Amino acid sequence: MAQGKKHIIYLHGHLGAGKSSTAKRLAEYLHYERLSGGHFARQTALERGISFADMQDQIQADPNFDIVVDENQKKYMHEHDNLVVDGRLGFYLMGDQIFNVFLTLDEETAAQRILRDMQSNPDRMTERVQTLEEVVSNNRHRLESEAMRYKALYNIASMDDPAHYNLVIDTAKHTPEEVVSSILNKYQQWLELK
Repeated sequence: MAQGKKHIIYLHGHLGAGKSSTAKRLAEYLHYERLSGGHFARQTALERGISFADMQDQIQADPNFDIVVDENQKKYMHEHDNLVVDGRLGFYLMGDQIFNVFLTLDEETAAQRILRDMQSNPDRMTERVQTLEEVVSNNRHRLESEAMRYKALYNIASMDDPAHYNLVIDTAKHTPEEVVSSILNKYQQWLELK
């Protein structure tokens, strides 16, 4: 393994592209700890006495909230190894020390997946959308909001720039098993590079 590289796979990608399910499969296969960016946000909210429901308002009102979440995430990754993380800023927080993957997916397929998950996943029953068009609109709004925040906070021009990532995979063109297999193969090659 090249010096400075950590045993961390960081998944970023479009909404609905399968970050969570891919992270779960990778963590199980590798026997790594699995975390999400949301884990660090919820932890920070808890430390500040903010409910998860009020967290989005806090993020919009206080730019320092994002910074604290991101610093907590960075610190955790520096102090730990054998992780699979799904989130947004791995390439920015840790650079080449970790294996950064971007999962891409077209907007319509993403909306179909998200709507199906909202209808079947009890954890998502509180999300109030009924139609594909509403999901597309919500996704666009969320991505625009994140893009503005990360541009303002960190001067990141584009979260989707392939140059940020060691691997980019279109999950519409591959089965979940193929996605995991591809990530594992490229991750092993990356670990072996000097």
